[in-house]
Amino acid sequence: MWRIEHDVLGRETRAITRYGGRRTGDHGSVIDADHAGAVGVSTVDPAHAWARGHTTYRIQWPDVAVTTEAVLEVRSDAAAYDVSIDLAVARDGLPFAHRRWTERIPRDLQ
Repeated sequence: MWRIEHDVLGRETRAITRYGGRRTGDHGSVIDADHAGAVGVSTVDPAHAWARGHTTYRIQWPDVAVTTEAVLEVRSDAAAYDVSIDLAVARDGLPFAHRRWTERIPRDLQ
């Protein structure tokens, strides 16, 4: 899917995508992937923009299944970019690991 949206009342333009599917991998594995993303920008102040991506992988072997889910978010204003990444891992449907990264990056000379 690829879609462009013009939110006249919200004064924002967005692009939205989604794709994925199933394939077979090595050692008898089956891999499911789902990728979704969106970006948006203010139509009155281009310094205010955002992007969000969400990816899920599920790999099933005969004796175990592993799922990873990653979410990336970026927001900007006139001063900086705010970035966050969340990663969650599950084994056989149970939480296994989680990590979150965040950073504020100044928009020096931009």
